[in-house]
Amino acid sequence: MSRSDTLAIERRAEEAVQAPYTRILRYDAADGIFVLHVLELPGVIAGGETVEEANASLDDGIRSWVEHELRVGHEIPEPFDPEGFSGRVTLRLTPFLHERAQLRAAIEGVSLNRLLETAIAYYLGDRDVPQEAEPMLGQVVGPPIIVPPPPARSR
Repeated sequence: MSRSDTLAIERRAEEAVQAPYTRILRYDAADGIFVLHVLELPGVIAGGETVEEANASLDDGIRSWVEHELRVGHEIPEPFDPEGFSGRVTLRLTPFLHERAQLRAAIEGVSLNRLLETAIAYYLGDRDVPQEAEPMLGQVVGPPIIVPPPPARSR
């Protein structure tokens, strides 16, 4: 591999670190560390005693992963495009779950669509759910936190 190829790969790897990939953060209580992984880049995972350490470690993991994938001729997935979603989803439910959801919506006095939208928003971590919707949600185990990439470092 030529020096210019190597430099191009390193540049792409650094661009990937700065790209708006979805970083998923979880706290691993058993090991006492924060664990981050990149949703769009399979196998890119890192940890640290602090979120900052985990992010720095993840940056190194992204660089290594991208460099390897490019060297073996693989394409690098693009970050998710938040503009690419229309808001329309077709959802299949079992008849039993459909019935339960419809009954719950009727009890709460909302449409089935509103009930499902509120429940999904709450489950995904949108804590701005209207207070009047709280009774319909019950206890939901907290989801992982989606962490934005750290700000670009000046050179």
